[in-house]
Amino acid sequence: MNVLLIGCVSTYSVRRFQQACNNVGAEAWYMFFNGHVIGDCNIPKNRILTVETLDPSRLTDLKALVERAGVVFDAVVPCGELAVPAARALSAALGLRHSEADLSILRDKKLMREALAAHGVPQPTVFAVCATEADFPEMLDFPVIAKPRDGTASLFVRKCENREELLTQLLAIGGYKVSSTSGVQFSMQMLIESVATGAEFSVEAIFENGTLVFSHVHAKALSREPHYDEVGHCTLDAAHPYRAELIEVTQCAVAALGLRNGAVHCEIRMDESGPKVIEVGGRIAGDMISDLTELVTGFSLEAALISVLASAPFEYRPRRPDIRTAGIAFHYSPEAAGICPANVQTVRQGVSQAYSGLNATSPCHVSRRQGYTIFTASTTAEAMQAIGFISQVAETSVEHVSA
Repeated sequence: MNVLLIGCVSTYSVRRFQQACNNVGAEAWYMFFNGHVIGDCNIPKNRILTVETLDPSRLTDLKALVERAGVVFDAVVPCGELAVPAARALSAALGLRHSEADLSILRDKKLMREALAAHGVPQPTVFAVCATEADFPEMLDFPVIAKPRDGTASLFVRKCENREELLTQLLAIGGYKVSSTSGVQFSMQMLIESVATGAEFSVEAIFENGTLVFSHVHAKALSREPHYDEVGHCTLDAAHPYRAELIEVTQCAVAALGLRNGAVHCEIRMDESGPKVIEVGGRIAGDMISDLTELVTGFSLEAALISVLASAPFEYRPRRPDIRTAGIAFHYSPEAAGICPANVQTVRQGVSQAYSGLNATSPCHVSRRQGYTIFTASTTAEAMQAIGFISQVAETSVEHVSA
């Protein structure tokens, strides 16, 4: 079985997918943006294809490159958010399993909001899409959330209290023109929408022919307003009262967007009024959430994704009943390394991925991360307390540390 992995953005991502290919007996090939080739993972040079951009509008070039490689692929797998539309388009062109819907809708949050609204999926309200200050609505009920129309990794998301903050945010978004990891261009437009409150969660899911075959829920630890930086994650207790509702609203969102085959990362806010879908990604989560899932369930999301897209069998039954909860806390200072509460068990620590070309806009910005601790715990509450402890040691402030 030959698998083409598109758009790995880090050494971590390459190694996760390398191991997954080994687990399912697949031969791995890689397609990188030529400005961001991961070169320290012992990938044979003849297994690397490079392109000028991973934009799906260049499908003819992508297909021609694959044909010149002379390999018959069984699956094309997106390994990062910006690679999802290109992987879907290339899969369709090669006659491989994919979702029939145009997955560029996942990159454009305005179109995503419209599709979700058409199917009654609860979500924040969009007030405007802005390219310039002239596009700001005359009347706005502050505070509001400002975010890129087609951003990634929660970058440039901010709660704004007035028009001056909106303008500052628009200028920041306008300065981020091209992805350094994929060559994909950004619209440089800003979405203004209502503020969703409550705790935040993510649902990691695998769908096959439109059917949910696996799901796993995580709680997020966020920094204080106005930036909502993600400072940690942990798996949600199986008996948590929100779990079933979070999975249900994810299924509704996936159906609304036409996702039928592959991985889903759905981010959701939950308060007393119920869930609100923040966004849906057609890919595996970042922030090492795959490690947390594997610690608790015993198998990898990457292996499941490859198997679904290659139409290969996969066993989804959890195989790690001894571990109830796993978490990750990010470090923002050297002093945080090695510090972990006594009531949780450290699995490993390491240095965080470097994010080049990004200006830190907050104390807990992703580009300020220096390291991480992965650990196991008995409950979600225990894990969230540990994340809060480690983050506070790192001189950050965690607002949402309970689920």
